[in-house]
Amino acid sequence: MTWLHANYTETCSQLSGANSCQPAALAFLAFVTQYFGNSYDKLYKADEKSEENDDKYDFIIVGAGSAGCVIANRLSEVKKWKILLLEAGDEEPYIAIVPGLAPLLIKSNIDYYYKTQPEPANVNDTKKKTYPYPRGKVMGGSSTINDMWYVRGNKQDYDDWKSSGNKGWSWEEVLPYFKKSEDARDPEVLSKSPELHGTGGYLTVGHFPRETPDTPAILEAWEELGLSNIDYNNGSQIGTARAQFTNIHGARQSSNGAFIRPIRGRRTNLFISTNSRVTKIIIDKKSKKAIGVEYILLTEKANNLKKAFARKEVIVSAGVIDSPKLLMLSGIGPVDDLRKLNIDVVKDLPVGHNLHDHVLASAVILNSQNVVSGLPSAERMQNDFAYWLSTHEGPMSNVGYTSVVAFHQTSHETRPGVPNIEYFAAGILAETSFQFSDFLFIPWAYYNVIGVAAILLTPKSRGYIKLNTTDPVNGNPEIQMNYLSHPEDVKVLIEGLQFSTKLINTTALSKDELTANALDLPGCNESGLESDEYFECLIKKLMFPGYHAVGTCKMGPKSDKSAVVDPYLRVHGIKGLRVIDASIMPEIVRGNTNAPVIMIGEKGSDMIKKAWMK
Repeated sequence: MTWLHANYTETCSQLSGANSCQPAALAFLAFVTQYFGNSYDKLYKADEKSEENDDKYDFIIVGAGSAGCVIANRLSEVKKWKILLLEAGDEEPYIAIVPGLAPLLIKSNIDYYYKTQPEPANVNDTKKKTYPYPRGKVMGGSSTINDMWYVRGNKQDYDDWKSSGNKGWSWEEVLPYFKKSEDARDPEVLSKSPELHGTGGYLTVGHFPRETPDTPAILEAWEELGLSNIDYNNGSQIGTARAQFTNIHGARQSSNGAFIRPIRGRRTNLFISTNSRVTKIIIDKKSKKAIGVEYILLTEKANNLKKAFARKEVIVSAGVIDSPKLLMLSGIGPVDDLRKLNIDVVKDLPVGHNLHDHVLASAVILNSQNVVSGLPSAERMQNDFAYWLSTHEGPMSNVGYTSVVAFHQTSHETRPGVPNIEYFAAGILAETSFQFSDFLFIPWAYYNVIGVAAILLTPKSRGYIKLNTTDPVNGNPEIQMNYLSHPEDVKVLIEGLQFSTKLINTTALSKDELTANALDLPGCNESGLESDEYFECLIKKLMFPGYHAVGTCKMGPKSDKSAVVDPYLRVHGIKGLRVIDASIMPEIVRGNTNAPVIMIGEKGSDMIKKAWMK
């Protein structure tokens, strides 16, 4: 396997005056591709196939992402069970473990790089917007290409899940599964709430070795505005803190790195097949039971269709986009949509509905004396990378954020300890043209301004996913996010941005020689930079996805007509079939979704064990 970056030459030709296309950046790309594009996981061969001519397993897991890797680990603990893990992508390349190179993974050959359908035209825009939507196509899934934030969400998130009919999913009931995975390494967090964190688990959680220079001042500024220094993973989030990340000694720890590498080649009952794209779940029409899958081995020139059969269950963990796609291809989904595509309907369920995501916008820019001036040279980037190789420290040991997170409650939420806005501060190179493509060229370790982003944690807007009408099997599904279609989403985000502008006058920033300015966006400033109209205009022009989409195979009791799976994650009306990933969330959690998905994988695995080990 060789990692291949995006076609930057083509992208550069489409960008006018984008300095990020400078030769230094392209030279560095060539360097990392040549020396760090391979994967040491490719050395594993014995686990790729079962015994010759044996295509029967106890469990088949579709998707080796954040949840799928956890499930493969936990089910293979039972030595008498035979497990097949199928992943459409390839092995995790070595470059992926370097935090500072995370931007280079986007749009590469380990990223599906989906595109959303055009969003409704904004108030001041004439063009309808589409958004790129990266998703990991690789062992580890999106945990291999994400920014490694470890955020559990709020106690109320899970209590709300339970109160909506999902028995067993309260905060007190999911907390043991967060702790089970975790190997918490932050002494401050462990001292504040040791009973709420785990140590010795597969997933290492802590700070990056290198703290960006402005982190203390930004943390102090939020405290000056009344946000206490907290452990935001203890269930009650309002406050500020140094962020926690899934890294070990300055290296990314994906779900693959945490849960598969320690056992791969050691457990003879776990079989892993990469480059294996599942196209259909085989369902016995009489019994309505999932009995296996059909898949294509992409490394074979003929793309021969293969089959594998499950004695006990098929587990779909392909993610918020591809899990509903696979269910619909298998005849499970909205009856009218399936019939239009001549797909035999096995079960009429609202698959693909309830799609929602966090959204973010920024109204404050910080200029610092502590950051780089101008674009880095190829030599500097290469030297920093060499330093990381020998020490796992330096600029490449983090993702360029200031490592500060804050959670705030606007007037639209009144329950104690429950935020609806999250803030983070990210480094940006001012020389770029601020198009999405620009950020794919330069590692985020290099920046000269800091943008303070506000994230809407409680979106009410809902979208959907449908099959590609031209080519349902091979074509990318139709992703309609409908961002900001609910008016309350804009109102909450306006309040969130207004609060962030209070940073401008804090003593903490000024004494650190940080200057904070409100973003003055042409076309939005007629009513003044403090008006609601200004912030609404800014949001609709600069809004960006949170890349935390959930909900397309919603969890709920049988009485919930909008639900696809029950509280045990079993697909309603189909035996031997579960969905275990972000798509089952009935409501999005208040924070990044990787940690909750790993928890869902842990809890789902335990449910399966209890069902089959009676």
